[in-house]
Amino acid sequence: MNTVELKYLTTECLFSEVLEHARWAITNFIDVPTNSPSLFKAASATAGYKQNLFIDGFVKWSVRQATPTLDQYMIQCLGSDYRTNLESTLRNKMREIGIEVTDFTGWPFFKQELWVERDGLASEIAKSRKTRGTYTGDSQCNAEAEAIIICDNGNTVFVSQSSFLNRFSVKNKRMAWKPAAMYQFLTLFSSVPADIDILCQCMSQDFLAGGFDIVDSQAIVNFSSGSIHQSRMNIEKERESYVKVLGEQRVQELEGQFDKTPDEYKPFYSMQFAVYVINEQQRQLEKAQKGLQAATKTQALTAKERQEYLRLTARRDEKIRKQRKKQRKIESQIKKRKR
Repeated sequence: MNTVELKYLTTECLFSEVLEHARWAITNFIDVPTNSPSLFKAASATAGYKQNLFIDGFVKWSVRQATPTLDQYMIQCLGSDYRTNLESTLRNKMREIGIEVTDFTGWPFFKQELWVERDGLASEIAKSRKTRGTYTGDSQCNAEAEAIIICDNGNTVFVSQSSFLNRFSVKNKRMAWKPAAMYQFLTLFSSVPADIDILCQCMSQDFLAGGFDIVDSQAIVNFSSGSIHQSRMNIEKERESYVKVLGEQRVQELEGQFDKTPDEYKPFYSMQFAVYVINEQQRQLEKAQKGLQAATKTQALTAKERQEYLRLTARRDEKIRKQRKKQRKIESQIKKRKR
């Protein structure tokens, strides 16, 4: 874009989205150790986490650093004052790289009547998004309505992850361009060869808009290599106690599953292994306690009473067994009907 002398512009509403990405990463992970399981989950967009572009950038950057921290990464991105005034440092950084943040009222063509037009467009967008299940709030629709009006009234296009907004253009302009399409178009007017990595990043943004989290698995593996090794060591360290609870065969099965687990998920495996063993140990303990209670109860009975007690418990167990069998049969029939 610099080569063909195009200006980078954004609105206050869109700037707020970038600000929230940065604020979320800082609030949740700025003081969290690099080998924290929660950071791995956020980086791999699992366990309820959504993809965060600052976390993605940190993971890729950290591979080339000796002792990386999120604080160091944010300093490189935004400057050393980001903790004291995040919004100000983000604005300064965007200004440095040539992105101008202009409020809706600051555009040359703006007039008060455009507020009515914006609200009407925002209402249409909200209605359509609610139907499609992509509505996230009025602020989203207001920002998109402003982008449409700006493109309709100026020699401007909107670089977006979706072409959804094109249908709302009053002048029927193709105002929304996807990053990959924009990059390919601009390379036609530049003597600089196309960068395949940049094109790949642009395409990733298109997938992200469709609901897919594009995670660089190799970057995650490199980032978590130390924790993968530690996870294996933890399993080996506790192996003897695990065998006492699960038995040699079951432990070998679980160790085999560790080797088959994708590398980016291995840092969590030793914790899952330990939780599984604890739950199994608790189950065995409860079973032993029930057996002890039953034995104590039968010893306090006469021979005749003990015989009757055993007969009744046998009938109860048989009834439970039949009920479970019946339930499995019902569940099997339901599954067949679904097919």
